[in-house]
Amino acid sequence: MGDLRMYDSAAANYYNSATVSKVMPLLSWNFHIENYNTMISFKEDLIRLKELGKKWSLEADFLRELTVDKMVIVITTPELSIVYATHNIFQMNGYAQDEVVGASPKMFQGKNTCPVVSNKIRQAVRQELPFDEVVLNYRKDESTYKCSIKGMPLYDKKGVLVNYIAFEKIAA
Repeated sequence: MGDLRMYDSAAANYYNSATVSKVMPLLSWNFHIENYNTMISFKEDLIRLKELGKKWSLEADFLRELTVDKMVIVITTPELSIVYATHNIFQMNGYAQDEVVGASPKMFQGKNTCPVVSNKIRQAVRQELPFDEVVLNYRKDESTYKCSIKGMPLYDKKGVLVNYIAFEKIAA
């Protein structure tokens, strides 16, 4: 028992003489847990994107794109069939990941989508060029939103087109 008192006394002396703050405000706990929860929510997306990215020559910071830039990431085949969309697509347009996989990104377009913008994107894709456009898209509930899309072709290490990637978010 005497050993424990000596330990308690030594610990008390150390913490009383420490130059750092002795307490951490509860507010800082909230910031930490929010960041932690965000990271955990994107864990599956990051694992899948890393797996898909093994065949690309692209170096991208997907964590930053998802958490800081608040982007939705959509991956398609060269024929524009969606093979993957990050889970935050649901917050943007109401579609779950499994509802968009296998479909074309045209599923988000509707009668008021500008054909000129759609044609610019189509031409860029045909020519395997990157593009940066704002397009009027439709949510699952048929309401509209302006979507900022930065798309680009993805090539393997041999230079063969293997996918397209689009970084999307609601335009301001």
